[in-house]
Amino acid sequence: MAVSNIRKASSWTLLIVAIISVIVFALFFLGGVVNPAAAKPEPVYTGALLYWGYIVCGLAVLALVLFSLLSFGSQFKANPKKALLSLGIIVAFILLLVVTYNVGSPDPLHLGQDFQKYNEASWLKTADMWLYSIYALLGFSFIAVIWGAVKSFVSKR
Repeated sequence: MAVSNIRKASSWTLLIVAIISVIVFALFFLGGVVNPAAAKPEPVYTGALLYWGYIVCGLAVLALVLFSLLSFGSQFKANPKKALLSLGIIVAFILLLVVTYNVGSPDPLHLGQDFQKYNEASWLKTADMWLYSIYALLGFSFIAVIWGAVKSFVSKR
């Protein structure tokens, strides 16, 4: 019964997030522009799209931390070694963010006047941090998929 409740909750969550995402994307692409005569027309609902992206990203990070801590708490009594692995996920994620932030370049970019407030070292390093973190996580995902395929192929022989 608990599995079916978890499956129902995750299905409803996915459905709600997908519906809201489709609505926000439709508003962004079909909602018109602020000033059609401008050199670079800005869609009316750019803010809604950005805020929805922030919300989804924040919820994903919150879910990662929350479920890792819950897993750590529930597994610590039964198997402390396995529980430390759950805690290691959070530590590895934070370590990845720290390393990629420090790798980021603080060199100013040649941007227009509208974007000069973001042309500071902290914003530039933060942008690089997220880009490098995405690249690293994609790389780790590909390695995990290949490793899993090779492992299952070898274990079947």
